Amino acid sequence: MPTIKVAALIPFRNESRLLPCCLASLKGVADMVIGMDDHSTDHSGDIVRREGGIVLETEGDFSGFSQGKEKVIRQALLDEARRRGATHFLCLDADEVMTAPFRRYGRELMESLEPGHKLALRLLTLWGSPRLFRDGDYSKFHRIHRNIIVRDAPGLSSYEGFLHMPRTPGADTRSNVVKCPLDKGAILHFASEQLLPYQLKMAWYHCVELARRPDEAERINRFYFRDWDETHLRLKTVPDAWLEGIPVDDLPPAPPSWQWTEMLRLFDEKGVEFFEPLEIWHIPQLREEFVRRTGRQPRGSSLLTRLRRCTRLERKRFDRWVVDMGRKMRGETE
Repeated sequence: MPTIKVAALIPFRNESRLLPCCLASLKGVADMVIGMDDHSTDHSGDIVRREGGIVLETEGDFSGFSQGKEKVIRQALLDEARRRGATHFLCLDADEVMTAPFRRYGRELMESLEPGHKLALRLLTLWGSPRLFRDGDYSKFHRIHRNIIVRDAPGLSSYEGFLHMPRTPGADTRSNVVKCPLDKGAILHFASEQLLPYQLKMAWYHCVELARRPDEAERINRFYFRDWDETHLRLKTVPDAWLEGIPVDDLPPAPPSWQWTEMLRLFDEKGVEFFEPLEIWHIPQLREEFVRRTGRQPRGSSLLTRLRRCTRLERKRFDRWVVDMGRKMRGETE
């Protein structure tokens, strides 16, 4: 079998807190790490370089991971990996960490991929702690997989989209995606390991999308509604064996959110009342900022809208439960 060459591709901005954990989880998995620094004001780039990684930097019109040009940055990382001879692309965010078992089994799983095929891992959403993840509450975060690894192939399509695009390029079908068993590897997602930064990040997504499409507040609210869901919250403990070699106990407090600074800039540019239709004002810092700028409380959504949202949420939860029960009846583990 030909020798594989795995490139881990990581865009980042001000991720010095989590990059040590992310990079530690890639030891023995990736042959190279290529990062894209989108105007960090901390020492994120130095951390990647110190671990032997390659750091590209956004410049001029190429700048703008924070302005929605995700596809430009991800495509640039992919092109650089190809230039350096990579055969497999492992596409992570800086707030994602591979569990320790993947360091033992990951290479074997990647070697078995056909050209253009992908490897999907369970995405375990940490919630308020680096040692607790959401599982069993049938929410948006319930037992989802993320296609993060693809083997290169002729004709593999480029990235497309604005925000929340597929992590890997190329088609995602049942015939070309292989799922990694949970005991052989998963992804620990640290985005909501501290809840206030997570809430501000979600609110920033709302604002960026509305600035781009001012007439779509209702669609935006509907799309992100489940991100606030803590109904029937159920948490499980991350096994110690999954954290072996990952310095989660050394994590410093979260720095001030750059998304908060970006939202303040948008409020200055467009006026805070432009963003009033968004359902983000339950976050105390945002509500206080709105009151400070306008002298009044933001108007909330109507009772009918709230009831419609809750009904949709519970229906989706029920749908997930039905799928889960069907899998259990068929003897499937996932």
